Amino acid sequence: MTAKVRKRDLRTRVTYPTFDRVRTFALAHELTTYGAIERLVLLGLDAVNATATIDTNITNSIDQLSARIELLTALVDRSLFSSVVAFAYARHAALGLLDGDPRQTLDNALTQNAESAYHRQRSKALGD
Repeated sequence: MTAKVRKRDLRTRVTYPTFDRVRTFALAHELTTYGAIERLVLLGLDAVNATATIDTNITNSIDQLSARIELLTALVDRSLFSSVVAFAYARHAALGLLDGDPRQTLDNALTQNAESAYHRQRSKALGD
């Protein structure tokens, strides 16, 4: 037993240039004008659905890249800060500034030098 496919009558008006394009498509694919219109509508709907899927995939990929970039930025930022602190501490040790300094003064000096060096290096890296 074969199921009958019911078709709906859909009428539309198109401009002459559009009709010429439909007729050219129909001749190239050995279809009637109405058969060509049906095929073109289906192709158009498929293209719209495919574009929506591609857009969703692209959006998801961009979101994932954005999250990874944020993580990498945080890691690089922390590495920069750690290296600057190590440099400031080594500099103070090399210059003999660690001997005889009270702990609080040393901490303040290291923090101030590390923060200024960190901001200076970060500005250079960002091109500011």
